[in-house]
Amino acid sequence: NWVKLTPNVYPALWGMSALAIDQETDGLVAFAEPRSVWQTINFSVNWQIVSSGLETVAHRDLAGGVFGLNDLLYHPDGWLYLATVRGLYCKEFSAQVWNKVTGTSYDNVAVSGLLFTDSNPGVLWLNTAAGVYRHPLP
Repeated sequence: NWVKLTPNVYPALWGMSALAIDQETDGLVAFAEPRSVWQTINFSVNWQIVSSGLETVAHRDLAGGVFGLNDLLYHPDGWLYLATVRGLYCKEFSAQVWNKVTGTSYDNVAVSGLLFTDSNPGVLWLNTAAGVYRHPLP
């Protein structure tokens, strides 16, 4: 059966850009929309909104601003990774602040997609218009 998991908020969300789940934990769901990331650990009974740290990439109604939360990935190590118009962000699932990944050649590159494979668990693959980058995981 299909059920609606997204929260009943008004005004309604602006449109989901990405969805992430933990394949091992029932009920752990997160999604990105233009202004923030929402997450739940109990099948949407309670939602938490986490946008702190995303001020330069989340939509803020600024004329001429370029914003975008493009893809979201939950890694089995308990971290969320967020592809944005200006690089990669990450946070532990329970954390309240996103951290920008810096010191890389893709610091300010628009990342459109993320991929993790079980066959190479120490690497996160980043898809960009300039090519594919490998992000080593701790």
